Amino acid sequence: LGNGLSTLYDRTGLLPTLEEAIQAYRQACQSGINLDPGVTLMSSRNWYTWAFSRSAWKEVVEVYSFYTKPVIKSLTASQITRAAQESWLKDIQGAATLAAYSLAKLDNLEDAVVELENGSAQLLALSLEQNRRDIEHLPQLGEHEKTIYESYLAAIQKYHNLRSLSGSRPPDWQEQLEAAQGEVDRSVGEIRTVRGYQDFLLPLSFERIAAIAEPSPLVYLLATQHGGLALVVLGKNVAPVWLPDLNQTALRERLFGPANDPQLGGYRGAYRSWREAIGTPGSSLEDRRMATQDWRAVLEDTTGWLW
Repeated sequence: LGNGLSTLYDRTGLLPTLEEAIQAYRQACQSGINLDPGVTLMSSRNWYTWAFSRSAWKEVVEVYSFYTKPVIKSLTASQITRAAQESWLKDIQGAATLAAYSLAKLDNLEDAVVELENGSAQLLALSLEQNRRDIEHLPQLGEHEKTIYESYLAAIQKYHNLRSLSGSRPPDWQEQLEAAQGEVDRSVGEIRTVRGYQDFLLPLSFERIAAIAEPSPLVYLLATQHGGLALVVLGKNVAPVWLPDLNQTALRERLFGPANDPQLGGYRGAYRSWREAIGTPGSSLEDRRMATQDWRAVLEDTTGWLW
């Protein structure tokens, strides 16, 4: 319903339709938080993507903060395996980028940095993998830690068993599910009492990011349909550099070549050709020289374009 109403608003510009679409998305997000987090992720993604296309920065941040992030937090705690991660990571591709850009537009630069560092799908996947390895090592530390680990697994299993119920849900299913989520949260809290696990499943704060960026700056670069942005972090100072020409289309062409060209081109195409030339047995020195020359030229052109 939200998708249909948002499309209707884009075509007509009628404000009542805008309000109806927002309300439809909000209801879908709220109803899915406990019943089906996947619905909330999908609905919130559709909502913040649409809001971003309208340059509704506050609305993007609202959707991401109140719906997308809480579900991610819940799934992060209760789905620590790689297979479980892959079932929902794909649904939040680009969420942190849009949220960070919107936060920067609202001059909330520190939060924009935090979302880019902690919320990008790539970094989140790496963080979850590290957490998985850490938690599997916990029982080796002693009997107490083994008990904490087993309690955590039991809480997760109970949570998933309740969520997997379909037609045979008891009348107090919602209350049981909330209680199970509470058990998962308490188990995570117990894990954080173990030495070396204080930061288990915790995102980086701006203070920690600023400390990392104290000796030398960190630069976060993103591209959106409205243009690009570089956030330069040096200690506690964040400087935005707006890049209006760095949109998604331009970035894709630089990386892969034109969208209508079936051949891989751009930066990735030149790199692959170079790798094939130097890695193919029997390739001539001339072929290797030409591939290296082409690769260096594309690399120079790409970095020059970025600067």
